[in-house]
Amino acid sequence: MAEVIFSNVQKSYGETEILKGVDLEASAGEFIVLVGPSGCGKSTLLRLVAGLEDITGGEIRIGSKVVNDVAPRDRGVAMVFQSYALYPHMSVRENLGFGLSIRKEDPKKIASAVEEVAKMLDISALLDRLPKQLSGGQRQRVAIGRAIVRQPDVFLFDEPLSNLDAALRTQMRVELKKLHKRLKSTMIYVTHDQVEAMTLADRIVVMNGGVVQQVGSPLELFERPSNLFVAGFIGSPGMNFLKLKNGLPEGFEVPEIPDGTDVVGIRPQHLEHWDGHQTSFPMQVEVVESMGWEAHLHGGVGGQPAVAALEFESVARMKFPGEIRLGCDPRHLHFFNSSGVAISSTRPQ
Repeated sequence: MAEVIFSNVQKSYGETEILKGVDLEASAGEFIVLVGPSGCGKSTLLRLVAGLEDITGGEIRIGSKVVNDVAPRDRGVAMVFQSYALYPHMSVRENLGFGLSIRKEDPKKIASAVEEVAKMLDISALLDRLPKQLSGGQRQRVAIGRAIVRQPDVFLFDEPLSNLDAALRTQMRVELKKLHKRLKSTMIYVTHDQVEAMTLADRIVVMNGGVVQQVGSPLELFERPSNLFVAGFIGSPGMNFLKLKNGLPEGFEVPEIPDGTDVVGIRPQHLEHWDGHQTSFPMQVEVVESMGWEAHLHGGVGGQPAVAALEFESVARMKFPGEIRLGCDPRHLHFFNSSGVAISSTRPQ
């Protein structure tokens, strides 16, 4: 394993800036997840580490080596793609050992490494099959296994689970977490799926417009977002934002609003059903999404769009569209200034 350090990394295509000076450090053995909307630069950053794109400015270091001008094969990295990228005419065994074969490694060493990795990923029974004879989950295991066989210093994952169905994604997330604990390797993972990011990452890097917005643990980003973008991007459903200029709804009590506050934020999970409570406030509910264990209520609070995530049983017998009374612990409120920067919080640290 090796650390990966980005120093003022820039990437442009002609006059179009994709990365605008990224500073980031992935510690040796850390699982870093890059998230952000499409076009934010997260996959481009991954490709720069792999050497699949040329850097425009700045420096990337893997371990003690600056790799800006180092050939991809000499960087000590292995990349797993969304599309599996298996050779269709090769068996699973041949696909797994291909990287070692082109290095002209000893055939006995290749065979041993392939058997070991196949056992680790529970694909030993598939070694003589062709990729077309495998399910999506099995193909992705082979793609991951091909990376493991190379024993890289750094693993790079570019949305590797996005082609799988929901059940397989859940299973593969667990397998990847186990794999990281077993290998103790540095892993940099790109995804648009928040559940993947929150469950896999040691730290999450939130990007937007080629700029790193915030870096922190999943819990830190959820509880203490640094700005409106992170607050709205992390968490599902996204945070509710109430603009002070539109006025807070009657019954929405805040002990103290910090000077300079423009927007008050509250996560849907922190809203509670307070029917009959004297400090409750009304929400006009238009649509209800039943998630089984909870219900997502979509509507408006004080004329502003809002979502509440409540226990399903608490609203199961209610009729919607209609009104519900809500409340919240003021310690869970977030405050942002007119520039969208978090300025203060009453949340417990």
